Amino acid sequence: MIVASDNPCGIWGLGAVGAKGLDASLTRDGFTGTTLASPQQTTAADVARFFERARDGTLLGPGGEAATAELYGLLRAQQVNDRLPLGLPAGTPLAHKTGDRVHWAHDAGIVTAPGGDMLLVVLSGPWAAPCCDADHPRPSEERAFGAIAELARRAWAAAGGGPVGWRSC
Repeated sequence: MIVASDNPCGIWGLGAVGAKGLDASLTRDGFTGTTLASPQQTTAADVARFFERARDGTLLGPGGEAATAELYGLLRAQQVNDRLPLGLPAGTPLAHKTGDRVHWAHDAGIVTAPGGDMLLVVLSGPWAAPCCDADHPRPSEERAFGAIAELARRAWAAAGGGPVGWRSC
């Protein structure tokens, strides 16, 4: 679900952990814009908070540092690299997670850059149907995913990384 970014697995996982039953815990832990009830929703601020806590080892609280480090390692091993990574120089370390739903395309993560880490959260949409399905890409996904890559490219350049040319995956 994390490394290969699979929606059916994620949906099953939400059911297995109780989905909306976790909303109170999420709010208590500072994720006030996120709900796992249907329809699931989140905010860029909550996604940023997730990545910051995953990176610094505090996501799962005291005693959860090892599991949090393992989770962060999985995020660094993400295999769906058709968005943020395309806007970064080849080989740039990135811990990230993509997300797709009909009309929505996302990617968020922490880029390890020469000048320091850079947190990027892109929640985009609504895109016109038939977007967005990374498992069955069409021109609509190319446009949506390309826009996310362009934001990463601009952020890299603004952070002093210099211009990044287009690459294909």
